[in-house]
Amino acid sequence: NIGSGHANLGPVNPVEIWKSGDEITVKLDLTTTTISFYKNLHQNPSAKPHAVYTNVPQASYRLACHGYANTKYEIMRSGAAGGEIMAIENEILPILKDAQNALQSVQREIPKMSVDALIKIKSDIEQSSTNHEAMMKQFTDYFNALKETKKLIESQLNPNVSEYEQWAYQQIVRYICNAENGKFAKYESTLEKTMAEQKLTGADLKHLEKNDLIPFGVKIFADRNAIFQLIQKLTQPANEGTETQNLM
Repeated sequence: NIGSGHANLGPVNPVEIWKSGDEITVKLDLTTTTISFYKNLHQNPSAKPHAVYTNVPQASYRLACHGYANTKYEIMRSGAAGGEIMAIENEILPILKDAQNALQSVQREIPKMSVDALIKIKSDIEQSSTNHEAMMKQFTDYFNALKETKKLIESQLNPNVSEYEQWAYQQIVRYICNAENGKFAKYESTLEKTMAEQKLTGADLKHLEKNDLIPFGVKIFADRNAIFQLIQKLTQPANEGTETQNLM
């Protein structure tokens, strides 16, 4: 039971919704407690979901596939979208604010409190100080984990261009799709699939022609031209042209 209700935004007949070769995208959002199913989102990034389930229970989930006999499928990629981190932070911050408001309320009542009550509160604060040290350590560990995560993301989005000839196709796709603020991210799945099939590596890029990008799924001329310029920027550094002119 993944939710108490759902809305089909596409055809009702599942046979008409999904067909052989379709790429299905599943998006789980625990902030809005919804799970949405898209068809061929890589071809139309602005497409609406074909099905949405609401009131998804808060829990830990793992991606799994189930099909009928002789059904073949491939998991292209999976991962958290980062919303889970923000959801946890959004839960913590109001709790800290409530605790601060409670202390301010106690401060106003202190002159009216009995000795016993004051001793009890003092004991609670001393215990809180011990908890505070552990909490601060946990926050420090959390901030360090955030920094490390950001560093790993940066290394994935910005592979070392000076070593492009050693790149596997994954680094090539990252380089292209991260360019111009993710303008070409819509081609990620088709680029990954085609480059993997052709076993493309960074060393092959210097032999790539502009029209070679058509089988990679880049049908729009302006995008194809821009991506080809990105590849040329890798394989033909600016100083090469300068050195050639100086020799002539």
